[in-house]
Amino acid sequence: MNPQKQIKILENRLEKSLVKHNEGLAKNKMLRENIDELRKERVVFDGIYKKLERELHEKKVSAGLLRVTDSSDWPFSHCKHISS
Repeated sequence: MNPQKQIKILENRLEKSLVKHNEGLAKNKMLRENIDELRKERVVFDGIYKKLERELHEKKVSAGLLRVTDSSDWPFSHCKHISS
């Protein structure tokens, strides 16, 4: 085989490999950007979740206190429960 022809074949192979490599790099870049966006969203959603969790806890506490203060016989029923 002619050396010039062999060089041309190898150059074509190299070019195809470089194109494939560059396509992979472009896809990786796009995926990394997507991951970064998702991480930012997660931070926002985690903040919202913690706020809602805190509000729910506060409401449970205040509802529990309301039940305690509304029940006039609470100390007595509580003592009966402890002694039995």
